[in-house]
Amino acid sequence: MHKIIFQEPCEPKGKRQKSPWWMALVFAIGILTLGMLAALWGYSIGSGYEQQVVNPPIYPPEWFFWGIWLVLYPMLGVSTWYVWRRRQEPSAKIALVVFVIHFIANLSWVPVVHATQSTLAVPVLMDIFVDLFVFATASAYWRASKTAFLWLLPYLAWNVFTTFIKIWRLLLNVS
Repeated sequence: MHKIIFQEPCEPKGKRQKSPWWMALVFAIGILTLGMLAALWGYSIGSGYEQQVVNPPIYPPEWFFWGIWLVLYPMLGVSTWYVWRRRQEPSAKIALVVFVIHFIANLSWVPVVHATQSTLAVPVLMDIFVDLFVFATASAYWRASKTAFLWLLPYLAWNVFTTFIKIWRLLLNVS
């Protein structure tokens, strides 16, 4: 089963380093853990502004955001594992540096948004900021590993979608 899930159909076999398949699980669980800890810390800062705003009709409930991140963070981990397997190649080294910068921006989203507590512009600005790094990561992953890029696509799509709905929400609440 693991050979089916973790094969690299888009890559020649000679370019990657040997890495056991279970390392993908380490990456997936590690990134999920860091993401959830950052979110919990951000929510502990507290914020009540979201309860007082008008949301677009397609705005998901809060529990859905938690659920989607339970899927996307592990996918991001597997994607990064595919790049890490090629860590001796220059394109993979660059991709991993871009990923670290992007991931720091991603992890800072909830704490920054909840620390500001009063404005809907901050989530939009943070989304755009993170989106720039997500696109940079996707571009770097494309050069390093096409399979890593494919694992990153749902994350990229989700980030674009959430930016869109947060801009919509901002426009609905402009006074």
